[in-house]
Amino acid sequence: MELLCDVDMVYVPMLWSAEHWVGLVINLPLKRVDILDWKINHNETPDEVNKYMTPLLFSLPYILATSLPPTLCFPLEDGNSFTSTLPSNIYQNDRSQDYGPCTDKFLEMHACGYSYDDMALIDDKMKYAMDTYKKFIGKAKVANNGQTK
Repeated sequence: MELLCDVDMVYVPMLWSAEHWVGLVINLPLKRVDILDWKINHNETPDEVNKYMTPLLFSLPYILATSLPPTLCFPLEDGNSFTSTLPSNIYQNDRSQDYGPCTDKFLEMHACGYSYDDMALIDDKMKYAMDTYKKFIGKAKVANNGQTK
């Protein structure tokens, strides 16, 4: 499987300030990164977002140049960095602390073809399901019918 031949989108979770997870949808042909942020108001200003994204956006063409065949590489020239968008029409979790499972859910939904408008339909029932998953996943007694193995 090759980037830009078989793979156009790359999905990556990213941790900001060791406390805030966001999902990145990297669209290689468009040279665009959509930032799926479940708590946009966590970032006080656009400068806060740029602090994390600018190094990544600038370096992506160079990273890809080391991974792609020369015929598929992006020309490495000034002004050739990726751009980013911050869709605001996705679910915003204002009730809890950082929420990694929500970030994972956004990435999963996008990979399955759901739109950002679909991501806005997540409600408190889905939040409860994600909280429950987070609480119990990996606990030996739950995973093994009450028996520790």
